[in-house]
Amino acid sequence: LFHLCINVLGIWLGGRYGVWLLAILASVFNLFVLFSLVRYLCGDSWRWRLLAYGVYFAGFALLLEGNVEGEWILPFVSVWLYFYVHAIKTGNPREFLWGSFFMGLVVGLAFNSRPIEAIWGGVGAVYYVVYWAKNKKGIALLWNVLIAIGGCLLPFLIFYPIAFAQGYLKDEIQALFVQSAHYFARSEVFRFFPSLAYRLLVLAVIGLYIFLDWLLKSGTQAKDPLRFLFLFSGLLSAL
Repeated sequence: LFHLCINVLGIWLGGRYGVWLLAILASVFNLFVLFSLVRYLCGDSWRWRLLAYGVYFAGFALLLEGNVEGEWILPFVSVWLYFYVHAIKTGNPREFLWGSFFMGLVVGLAFNSRPIEAIWGGVGAVYYVVYWAKNKKGIALLWNVLIAIGGCLLPFLIFYPIAFAQGYLKDEIQALFVQSAHYFARSEVFRFFPSLAYRLLVLAVIGLYIFLDWLLKSGTQAKDPLRFLFLFSGLLSAL
């Protein structure tokens, strides 16, 4: 119901132009958070900001051409990334808690819209476990897991009672979990690109290398937690 509710709100505001307006607002928010991160990490150099603008517009605005569904989750992905990066740079554990909440929210929204988008919450989950293990943060893992679960459950507590009251909860579960799995398994990509399985295997091997490189090596660069976070996220983007 997540992206459908956004569409209904947009139509109520002004038909397709209302939906278009909400898409613009979501992109503005997303860009604001992402480019705040670029300046935070890279300073005021224009080259990094121009690169980020170019990648965003080429990949999102031009390629999708407004075909937005699971992409409504992107602003929440940017927010958890924002808090995690700040937590790494400042060492403030509260920033991780905020990041974990929004990371869980991403997963909950994905399972109320397009389940495959939950992978972006999975990035944060895997990353934090590795970060926690390397830095021996004690009970911090438990608190972050609990708050992530809370964020994940929030959309279910909103949307499932609505679906139940309207009599289509069973249909919603069938569409989200059963039919989405069938759609993925029967995708045109798998039928017309048999080399996809090979590419996925190659990406998995590269991803394992990145993980082990960061986990085992003792060099300063290899230990940089930001390096691992962005390499891992970039690898999943390639999928």
